[in-house]
Amino acid sequence: MKKLKYVISYLLAFVLFFNFMLIPTYASDVKCNNSFLNMMSKELDNYVNPLIGQVAPGASIAVVKDGETLLKGYGYADIENNLPIDPSSSTFNYASVSKLFIWVSAMQLVEQGKLDLNKDISAYLPDDYPIKLNYDTDVTMLNLMNHNAGFDADCSTLGEEGDAGFDSIGAALYRFYDVEQCFAPNTYVGYSNYGSNLAAFIIEQITGQDFYSYVEEHIFNPCGMKCCYPERHPNLECMDHKVKGYSHSTNGDFSLTSCYHRDCFYPSDSAVGTVNDLALFAKALMPADGEISPLFNSNDTLYEMFETSYSPTNSELFSIHHGFWGTNGNYTGIGHTGCVQGFVSHFVINPNENLAAIALVNDDYGYDISYGVINLITNFYSIQTLPYYELPDSSEVEGAFLYVRDRFHNRTTPFIPYFIRTIDKNTIEIKHGNSIQIYKQVKPYLYENISAKSGAEFKSKIYFTVSHGRVVKISSFHNDFIPIFR
Repeated sequence: MKKLKYVISYLLAFVLFFNFMLIPTYASDVKCNNSFLNMMSKELDNYVNPLIGQVAPGASIAVVKDGETLLKGYGYADIENNLPIDPSSSTFNYASVSKLFIWVSAMQLVEQGKLDLNKDISAYLPDDYPIKLNYDTDVTMLNLMNHNAGFDADCSTLGEEGDAGFDSIGAALYRFYDVEQCFAPNTYVGYSNYGSNLAAFIIEQITGQDFYSYVEEHIFNPCGMKCCYPERHPNLECMDHKVKGYSHSTNGDFSLTSCYHRDCFYPSDSAVGTVNDLALFAKALMPADGEISPLFNSNDTLYEMFETSYSPTNSELFSIHHGFWGTNGNYTGIGHTGCVQGFVSHFVINPNENLAAIALVNDDYGYDISYGVINLITNFYSIQTLPYYELPDSSEVEGAFLYVRDRFHNRTTPFIPYFIRTIDKNTIEIKHGNSIQIYKQVKPYLYENISAKSGAEFKSKIYFTVSHGRVVKISSFHNDFIPIFR
């Protein structure tokens, strides 16, 4: 009897554990003869299902190929109430993927002749608008798009939630950002939320509209999207199906998070919508032959937006395309990633292949799903076959380094340097705090991560700019580094 009770208890625990894993996978019917989408539906199931309940409660995936869309939903939108994710109705916080709406808005104004990307932004700001500049070099909208205007990344004096509610993005930028220029424009890249929100404020000044109103009229509505900025103009249909955000611990538990969107800085990180809404946005960015994008009067503007506006090496490292980010030399697409408390987002399009991949995950450590899904669909992070090169000895790149923007950012707390040491002639170790990653040289001074199996470091690359035998800059995806002692 005692043994029987043990068996029953074991089976009950087994059933309860797998109850999380066995909820239905919601998917749209692939109503076409698109063999790629049919194949991808099975590949996604094989990849994502084992990760649900392990690294995230749920995920919503969209694949667009040649104008056809596959939607997939996995896991829970609400663990406590056993509410499954439906990719056609479950809404997520887009996090920094929201920034793409800023840059498309800017290109719309370029097309209308109302914005010059290479003109000093002071021409578009109110008279005497305060910006803390440390250099005489002009700051342009293109600098804001390329994240090389020199501004710090985040707000350093943002108060409690009750400090939100400003009518003006500009007023909030001035009050909440204790921002300095960390470097002169065009010298380094430092990912900056401040710069992105400043761009949205400029769009307000040019159009005479609140940013949320402009985006709704000129991006959401033309694309058929039902997205919203919940702090400024909530769409009840959108918010009624809002997914809950979670954070998982090392023991596998999921805890509910309170994703505060910072009302005063909503353009950079708080649009809310479904994965299907982003699929509609992707389609608008990849119009069929003979059709014009609903976002522009001419597809020439679309093609201009996709052109490379910045690349540190013209190699396989990364490129920026007027606010859209590319990797691996833009072989496999451009887009954006995002992360806020409780959510991870990933959006990639490859116009040359008429292919888009979108992954939304309701866990702030859900990178294993988002990065893996994007790579599965687009090979966005795949290793490229490189020709043979004579490679310099890795000892040349040893040293201690900081993010270039760290000279100002978080300056009330100790800096955590990146220490680089040689393992062998072509391999280095990079240590940052408790994190240790291994990189291998694949081209002169270009190194690729070979230790990370998934997540944000998966197959990432860095490039060392060396002058007279000394490293003067390290370029990485989103941020540059400088040596501590020069």
